[in-house]
Amino acid sequence: MITYALGRGLYVALTNRANTTPLFNTRGPGFKITSTQFEPLPEGIEPETQQVLAAVGSALALTLGPAKYDSIVFAGFGEPTLRLGSLLEVCQGLKAGVAKDIPLRLSTNGLGNVLHGRDLIPELAASGIMGVTVALNTGLYGSQRLLRGTCAHLYIYICICTGLALFTPNCLRT
Repeated sequence: MITYALGRGLYVALTNRANTTPLFNTRGPGFKITSTQFEPLPEGIEPETQQVLAAVGSALALTLGPAKYDSIVFAGFGEPTLRLGSLLEVCQGLKAGVAKDIPLRLSTNGLGNVLHGRDLIPELAASGIMGVTVALNTGLYGSQRLLRGTCAHLYIYICICTGLALFTPNCLRT
């Protein structure tokens, strides 16, 4: 499934590929996203730009239009920046069409700059992405409690170091 609703966000999955341990594998047996709509993309399938634009358009039409959603979030099972070209194309298409008034966000592991060997912030901002969430997943079962607990200040520092603090000002300038 390309799109799914979670809270007031419309989530978009571009890939199941990941360059770190995916969230589902870090939370232990039986972890599920609370949205009953979420399903990973079929194995080996990565939707083309036009398929994603059509899926978002359909989701918006089925839910009484853009007013239902506070944002469109690129997330899913895999890491969206592994499909950077598609991500940028989809964002540009959404901003030019059905989602021109809905903020776009990216949920990432924060390794896009390393993966692509350059600062992605200007490209992401220019495509219309207005916010980013850096997911701090760990492959050690049970350590999510540690991430959310006594060591939270350390992980906030890591978020800042991976670009979270730099992303928002760059987006707001465009």
